Amino acid sequence: MFAAQHGILNHELLAALAEARTQTDKLFALVKNDFLYERPIPERHRVVFYIGHLEAFDWNLLQGFIPQLQSFHPKFDRLFAFGIDPVDGGLPSDEPKDWPALAEVHRYRSRVRDLLDEVLESSAFWRSSYDGFSAATLLNVAVEHRLMHAETLAYMFHQLPLEQKIRQGSAPAHTVQPLEFGMVEIPAGRATLGLSRGESAFGWDNEFDAHEVRVPAFAIDRYKVTASTLNLSMRAATKTATSGRTRAGAGKSSRTWPILCSGSGGMAAGTTAPCSTNSHCHSTGLYS
Repeated sequence: MFAAQHGILNHELLAALAEARTQTDKLFALVKNDFLYERPIPERHRVVFYIGHLEAFDWNLLQGFIPQLQSFHPKFDRLFAFGIDPVDGGLPSDEPKDWPALAEVHRYRSRVRDLLDEVLESSAFWRSSYDGFSAATLLNVAVEHRLMHAETLAYMFHQLPLEQKIRQGSAPAHTVQPLEFGMVEIPAGRATLGLSRGESAFGWDNEFDAHEVRVPAFAIDRYKVTASTLNLSMRAATKTATSGRTRAGAGKSSRTWPILCSGSGGMAAGTTAPCSTNSHCHSTGLYS
């Protein structure tokens, strides 16, 4: 049973790595090749760095533990681990010409994946321990690192002009029922925070050790604040007819604070209305 359970875990981790690779590959495919040497955010690297970095991280993580993994491109192993350091601690000043050709980076990516996959699919890899770390821990680190960069890349690419990206097909329309806004009451109870070191679940250093805390009863909005809800609030703030509460302090001019109804108290969700208390707005996070 123990071996079977570990076999399932190994399969799940390999599938998670494959899925994480697919996610980042899809993100890079959003950018036209001519613009992969752009720097969408001044403080960060050029896009091409991250194509190599995700693979160099996996390679450098595992290569130091596994003797049969001999470096085939030490220059790229280092370049894509650290990038090109800025001069005098300022913003990065490297030029596109300072980076390898895209075809070279893609060959490096493919070679790293082929060599790593050959090792990861061997039973010997999963039976071994690496300086006290299990194979599962190392692979979890690789997956988590890639997914964190997927999030970073998503907001980086958002900064690129539309003409530098490849237009995607429209998402299929979804028919949904009207949302029922309101608060959800959560009863008091005990919550376990963190992980116990004896557990098999993966966690970062700051997620240990597990401890319990008593949480008093509270209420939370049923849904997150959406962009459309926030836009309604912002538009309402610009209208002179918006109802709200006028607050005035000594020596200060009065101000109007618009609110947006959450759908409770008989008011339709998404409509502006006066608030009778100085309470926190359940729908928008604004104060009435």
